[in-house]
Amino acid sequence: MPLSLDDIIIAQASANGCGIEGILRMSGHNALDAIDGLFAPPINAAEARNRIKPMTVNGTFTVWDDTAPAPCKLYFWRQGHGYTGQESIELHLPCSPPILHAIVNRLITVRGVRLANRGEFTLRAFLSGKIDLTQAEAVLGVIDAPNRNSVDTALAQLAGGLSHPLQSVRETLISHLSNLEAKIDFADEPLDFVSVNDMRPDLQTALERITDMNKQFKERYLANKQPLVVIIGLPNAGKSSLYNCLCGDKALQPAIVSDTPGTTRDYLKTELEIDGQKFQLCDTAGYTNETFDSTDIVDSNTIEQKTQQKTLQAIKQGDIFLLCAESNSPLTKWQKTWLRDHKSTTILVRTKQDLHEQNKQEIGNNKTVTVSAKTGQGIESLQMQIRECLQTEQSTTLIVPATAQRCRNAIETSLTAVKQCILLLDENREESILASELQTALNSLDEVVGAVYTEDVLEKIFSKFCIGK
Repeated sequence: MPLSLDDIIIAQASANGCGIEGILRMSGHNALDAIDGLFAPPINAAEARNRIKPMTVNGTFTVWDDTAPAPCKLYFWRQGHGYTGQESIELHLPCSPPILHAIVNRLITVRGVRLANRGEFTLRAFLSGKIDLTQAEAVLGVIDAPNRNSVDTALAQLAGGLSHPLQSVRETLISHLSNLEAKIDFADEPLDFVSVNDMRPDLQTALERITDMNKQFKERYLANKQPLVVIIGLPNAGKSSLYNCLCGDKALQPAIVSDTPGTTRDYLKTELEIDGQKFQLCDTAGYTNETFDSTDIVDSNTIEQKTQQKTLQAIKQGDIFLLCAESNSPLTKWQKTWLRDHKSTTILVRTKQDLHEQNKQEIGNNKTVTVSAKTGQGIESLQMQIRECLQTEQSTTLIVPATAQRCRNAIETSLTAVKQCILLLDENREESILASELQTALNSLDEVVGAVYTEDVLEKIFSKFCIGK
């Protein structure tokens, strides 16, 4: 991906196909000169470039010399005031593919403009200092967001929700690193420097902020996988019937349903989607161990014990749990314990409603749904509960996936370096070692925000964008 900012780029910013309005976006040095003589009325370039506010002009654009010009609304931003930080133009025209394509081709062949690469407008915004790398990734996060929570997360990051705390920590580290390096360079000079011990409160605050960010990075990295909803419960509690009912015809392998307890010997998975929220649904074998502890079955060889181990493996991977219990059955000790310890991530599903009256003995404020897999009663309510649980779980992650994947190692390196620096302070170690650890922490944070970067990193990030962004 070329990193030159000198040439003028153009791309269609609106969706392909016919519509009410099509948008062509341009950016680059003296971009206004590229449309001189094609847009009417003529634009006074010197006057436009001295305007503080963006300029809007209603006019026409000459698409072909032998036909009438097309109506066009021009938006102009002078250098430093637009999205890319460069002189920028948007042409709003009738959304006719022949018109849009003809204008792009004319500007490329006659005026020396070139077609923008994927994500090049956002890349230029980053290179010109309008946004940092986390905000650039947030742009892609908004575009690719699968649901409302993901949109909110990306918009918060785009607004500086990650950049601002990182910048605050960076400024703290830079300040103390500068002080340490000055003490080292001018050790023989009669100058007053800030005491090394005065660094401790600031470093402790920085450590707390980086620790919090590291937690968010880990949560988002894990949340980037499809959530797993696990059906659990005693044998013959209606788990497999519920699994088949929720999956419908989407299950590659329907669960075996039988009145005989212990029919399910393995767990099954199917990808489902509720109102745009994708997840994996997992059916497990009935669980019979009252202690809910795997230590007594890890090395066991019987079919029953291996089945219980597989159930435990599925539970360890689970994000949301559907605890099945027959409508007329009192809850067992481990069911009550589970509901108490996993209150926010568990839905109590009272099954076989067509056969029994619901038992009124429930636990606290747990989410409870009564269903019948046979008649379908309560299934829609259960689906809504599942969706709400998934959205609640995902709303706690405040970082877009692309940033979490790229930066989690750098954040951990920075966290380790700041911890080490505090330990060195306790040991009264020399300033040069403290400075080395602070430099390591600062370098890692610079990698996150993009203060240091390589072309390979930028290529990997911005090649995921569509053209025109």
